[in-house]
Amino acid sequence: MSSMIYLTLLALFAGLFVLAWLARRRFGVLGMALAAGAILSQNLADSLVNLLLSSGAPPLFLSLNLRLLVPSLLILLPSLLLMLAGPKYFGRLTALVGAAGYAALGSLLLLGPVGDAVSGIQPLGAPSFLDAISRYRTSLVALLIVLAVIDAFGIHAAKPAGKHRPH
Repeated sequence: MSSMIYLTLLALFAGLFVLAWLARRRFGVLGMALAAGAILSQNLADSLVNLLLSSGAPPLFLSLNLRLLVPSLLILLPSLLLMLAGPKYFGRLTALVGAAGYAALGSLLLLGPVGDAVSGIQPLGAPSFLDAISRYRTSLVALLIVLAVIDAFGIHAAKPAGKHRPH
C-alpha cells in the first residue's frame, strides 16, 4: 500500500508539471493562485462536502472520494483557470523551472487532502513518507510562495529582443 501512495504522489507531481510546462504560464501567477485555492479549500471544503453529502445518501466510498476531491479541486481550480490566459515564459529553461515550482507547490498543498484520504489505509508501523515530509511542508510551501511572488515581479520586465509588439 505504501508504494501506491508514492506512485500517486509521483503521478500528481508529473501531471502538474506537464500541465504547467504545456501552458508555459508564469509560476508567480500560478503559485499565488494555488495559495488562493488553498485558502478557499481551508474555508469552504468541509461545508461543500457536507452540503454534497446531505443532498442524498451516498455510499461510503463516495463520501471518502468527496473528502479528497472537493478540497483538491478547490486548491487547483484558480490556477487551472489562470492557465487559460496570463503571462507566459519565453525561454525553455524558465518555463522548466516555473513548471517544477508549480508542480512542487501544488503537490505540497495537495498533500493535505491526499494525506487525509490515505491516513486510514497506511499499514501500521510502516514509515510514512507523508509524515517525513510533513516536518518541512510548511517551510517549503512558504518558500515556494515567496519565490512565486518574486517571479511575479518579472512579469513586467523587458521582453526578449524580437518579442516586442510593433508600434
